[in-house]
Amino acid sequence: RNEATIGRSDSSMNCAGTRKTWREEAARRSIDSRWKDVMLMVVAAACLIVPATASTLIAGRHKTDRECSLQTVEGDDIAPMEYCSFLPGLGENRHKRVLIQFGESNCKFTLRNCVPNYCYVIRDFSGLLPRDVDIDALENYRDLTGNFGVFKNATVQGAEHLLTSEGLFFAPQVSDVTITYTTKTCAAFYSKHGREWPQLCDGNMGLLSNAMLVFDRIEGLDCKAGI
Repeated sequence: RNEATIGRSDSSMNCAGTRKTWREEAARRSIDSRWKDVMLMVVAAACLIVPATASTLIAGRHKTDRECSLQTVEGDDIAPMEYCSFLPGLGENRHKRVLIQFGESNCKFTLRNCVPNYCYVIRDFSGLLPRDVDIDALENYRDLTGNFGVFKNATVQGAEHLLTSEGLFFAPQVSDVTITYTTKTCAAFYSKHGREWPQLCDGNMGLLSNAMLVFDRIEGLDCKAGI
């Protein structure tokens, strides 16, 4: 009788263990199923968010309707230190460089009380950034020329002018000159400076000086060097 009792007891324990294992397995599968549902929802949300974010980034790289940064100094009696200078609408960075944005189009401002026949420049410091150059395509140093600056184009009414990677050079023929400019899109600018990182498309870049006298003669412009 004792052996039979032990046998029945072992069988009872095995059944209990099987039921316990089944419950644990069922609970684990339930948890796994819930996690799968959660992960599916996360992935679905990501699929919705990522295209929208990518679309926003791409739009920012090609944006051409940003507010104009460079403005006319207004007032009936401007100070001598404001002669032939513009108002930095976005301010300056800690290095006193004028802030400007990519994608400013057909912007216009006037420089007042310039000295006719002297050489002036709005320096473009983006020429200091590393340039992407196809070394294999170079045949001589002239192949390095081109507009690597932030301006896509610029004209100066009332002055001879020259736009280069180093800036906008001009020689006023009258005391007040009007500059019309367009800056490059973010995509166009970084196509020449692709090694720069991060590529800030929506930020304000300290890339310019204010207008200043040039103390050397400018090749291609008939003007006097500043004193």
